[in-house]
Amino acid sequence: MTTADVALLISAISAGIALFTLGWIIYRDVIIKPKVRVRLQVSVIVEEGDNPEEREQRVSFIATNHGPGPVTLQGIGSKTRKFLRRMKWGFLPHDHHDPLSSRFPCKLDIGEQVIFMIPFREGIFLKDNFKKIGIWDSFGRYHWVPKKNVETAKEAYKREFGTTGGRS
Repeated sequence: MTTADVALLISAISAGIALFTLGWIIYRDVIIKPKVRVRLQVSVIVEEGDNPEEREQRVSFIATNHGPGPVTLQGIGSKTRKFLRRMKWGFLPHDHHDPLSSRFPCKLDIGEQVIFMIPFREGIFLKDNFKKIGIWDSFGRYHWVPKKNVETAKEAYKREFGTTGGRS
C-alpha cells in the first residue's frame, strides 16, 4: 500500500464516521421526540383535620416525560367526531388559581411530572361526548389519555351527578 492509498482509506473512514454522526444527530433531534404519558383521574384533596364528607374532589391530569429529551407542554385539548361530520377540536382550561395545579406552558425534563387540576363539579367536560382528550406539546403533538382512564373518570362523574348525557 502506498501513502496515497493509506490517506484515501483514512479519509473514507473519517467520512463514514462523519456521516454516521450526522445521521445520529438528525435521528436524535428531529425524528425521535419526547414521549409524555398522561393520566386522568378524579382525586380527593385530603387535609389534616378535615371532615371526610366535605373533602373536595378534583379532576387531575398527570403528565410524566419519559424522554429522550425535554418537552414543553402547551395545553389540554379534546377531539370529537360525529358520524360523517368533520373533526372538532376543543381547548380545556385548567384551574389557574389553584395552588396545587401547574400552569401552562411548562417545561418538563426527563422523569419530571406535572399535575393540572380542574374542579370536579356538575357540568364539566366529563359530561361531553369527546373521542379523545390529552395534552399537546410545543411540537404540536398530542399525548392522549388512555381510554380506560377516561372511562373511569366518566363513571365517577356519572355516579356523582347522574347521567353523562352529552353535547359534542
